[in-house]
Amino acid sequence: MAYALRGLARADTRLGRYDTAQARLDRALSLFEELGDVCATAYTLRQYAWLSDLQDEPETALAHAARARHLFRSITCAPGEAATTNAMGWYLVLLGKFDNAVGLCRDALELLRSSGERFGQANAWESLGMAYHQLERFDEALDSYRRAAEIYRGFRAHDNEVETLIRLRGSHLALSQRVEADDALRRVVSIRQDLGLPPIGVP
Repeated sequence: MAYALRGLARADTRLGRYDTAQARLDRALSLFEELGDVCATAYTLRQYAWLSDLQDEPETALAHAARARHLFRSITCAPGEAATTNAMGWYLVLLGKFDNAVGLCRDALELLRSSGERFGQANAWESLGMAYHQLERFDEALDSYRRAAEIYRGFRAHDNEVETLIRLRGSHLALSQRVEADDALRRVVSIRQDLGLPPIGVP
């Protein structure tokens, strides 16, 4: 029952039915806690965090993720801890706490490397790039974005790669590297053309 509720909540979230998703998660969390299922409780809290993030509530998302990470650590669930740590870094980026975000994303990278979870590493590099850019550490931002884009490309995660390349371009422009910025934009245009997608407006 609890797993079904959580699955339905995930579907509701993707459809933008946030109130319904919240109600289902509330019920699922209560059931998991009654059962004493720590792992399922932690994953449910991660889902709460995702739901809060989609509703532009990064502070609430961070609180849910922190609770989830504590539970993952208590049962030595490295994959759950790694993904949740990276999510916390992302929420800190959204909150403008860039130095703290760098620390958490680097912690996440170490965990993700240990588990061999490559796509998660790309997400962590992406978050790092955003934090470094905001800290005006543009060379480190460029390195992070390049690493993320390479991994996304290997997974054929074209939407992720395009978003990363656009951010890569922004860091090049911040360094007045127009040639490199134009190259990143050409790669974005090429990917979208290969996918049969219309061009996007990039300043």
